[in-house]
Amino acid sequence: MEWVVGHSLFAQERPPVLNYTGQIGANTKTVVAAQRAWAKYLAEVSHEKVLTLDLAGKVNVSMVLIPPSNYYRVEGNKTVIVTLSQPLWVGKYEVTQLYYQELMGDNPSHFKREGGHSLMPYGIVEPSLGSEVL
Repeated sequence: MEWVVGHSLFAQERPPVLNYTGQIGANTKTVVAAQRAWAKYLAEVSHEKVLTLDLAGKVNVSMVLIPPSNYYRVEGNKTVIVTLSQPLWVGKYEVTQLYYQELMGDNPSHFKREGGHSLMPYGIVEPSLGSEVL
């Protein structure tokens, strides 16, 4: 069976959802194998890639593929199982205040370090700001 999604042509079956909720969870070897299987399914060269975010080609972000998976999340004092039903590309490294300021032109972080730019994590990104970054 073949599917056409975007510009990619798929001629293989959809890989299974990765399950982190079992007694032993998932080890590094299992996660990387799932990432590679999903990258192949999505017609990507690798489970890691670099995206250029500006026209001049100076602002890049390293991304890693998170395969569809079941995992635990703590909400208050209870634990729930969450299912990520589609693959997701996320930044491989934290966004620092310096990187955010270079990309967006300002640093609205509440946790600014005195004396200039900071390699501290940016902090909480409002959903509306996050879409502007990407």
